Amino acid sequence: MNPNVSKLINLESYSTVYQLVSTIESSIELCDYKDENPTLGKNRNDTYTRKCPLVMKTMANCFPPGSMTGAPKIRSVEILANNLETSTKTKTKSKRGIYSGCIGYISAFKAQMNWSVVIRTIISKKNRSLGVAPISQFEIGAGGAITILSDPESEWNEAITKLDSVLYG
Repeated sequence: MNPNVSKLINLESYSTVYQLVSTIESSIELCDYKDENPTLGKNRNDTYTRKCPLVMKTMANCFPPGSMTGAPKIRSVEILANNLETSTKTKTKSKRGIYSGCIGYISAFKAQMNWSVVIRTIISKKNRSLGVAPISQFEIGAGGAITILSDPESEWNEAITKLDSVLYG
């Protein structure tokens, strides 16, 4: 693998925020399906993981994105899993729903992929519990990076600004 940082901390300006963006590119060895994959069509996911472990390991190591978890990443994820993702009252896992993730593609024809972190996304859900006709319900997740220096009111204002960027563009 040969990672290359083509953009490092590039400042992008949007209507409500300035965003620092870095672009990291790399080439990794892919497998040839026709020559190496006699089970193509029978169980593609299992075969792909077995025959192309570097691609799958590379993707798995990218998530969750550090910009969503905080740093140091491994410890932040442990804290999220043990505290935020678990109800303090019942000690059971809670379901926050989608907050962020990624969107992208893998091209089998050009042997390339392109992924981006998704944040501040509107999720549409149909809710039939309020009557016969389905009612659309929309959810938007917003949050902030809490540090020892965080001010609760400032963090709240930042979360509202992030919501406004989705609602009012």
